[in-house]
Amino acid sequence: MMTTLADVDVFQDFPAEGLNRLVALGRPCLFRAGDALLRQGDVRGTMYVIVRGRVRRERAHPDLSEPVEVLVLGPGESVGELGILDLAPWPETVTAIEETETLELSALVLAETMLLYPVPSVGLLSSLSRSVRNLEDLETCAHALRVRLQGAADR
Repeated sequence: MMTTLADVDVFQDFPAEGLNRLVALGRPCLFRAGDALLRQGDVRGTMYVIVRGRVRRERAHPDLSEPVEVLVLGPGESVGELGILDLAPWPETVTAIEETETLELSALVLAETMLLYPVPSVGLLSSLSRSVRNLEDLETCAHALRVRLQGAADR
C-alpha cells in the first residue's frame, strides 16, 4: 500500500515514515461496480487513494439532461482531496466502474500528518492547486461550448 501512496502525486514528497503513518491510520475500503465513493453535493472530510480498480468522475448541471463524464481515474490516483481542505460540497459524483479498492484518509489524519511533515506538505498543496486550476479550465471550456451550442440552436 505504501508503494501506491508514494506513486500518488499529492504524496510523492512524503518520507517513508509519513506514508507508513497514512497507511496505518487510513481505512481500506472496497467498492463494487456502480457504488458511489462520493456524491455531488456531499460534504465529506475524506479522500480516497485508488489502490485497485477504476472510478468515473461525472458532474450534473441544470443545463444538461444527464451528467457528463469528467474523468476516469485508476490505481495511484486520488479523489476527494479538495473536500478535506474546505469541507465544501463535492462538485462531482465519483462512481466505481469496476470493483475498486481504496485507502480512505480523513481530514484529521491528513492534517496531523502534514503538521508532522511540513516540508512535503508543500507538494501536497501544490498538487491540490493544480487540481483546482484544471477544474476551472474544464468549467471555462464547458461554458464556452454551451454558449456556442446555444448560438447554433438559435440560428
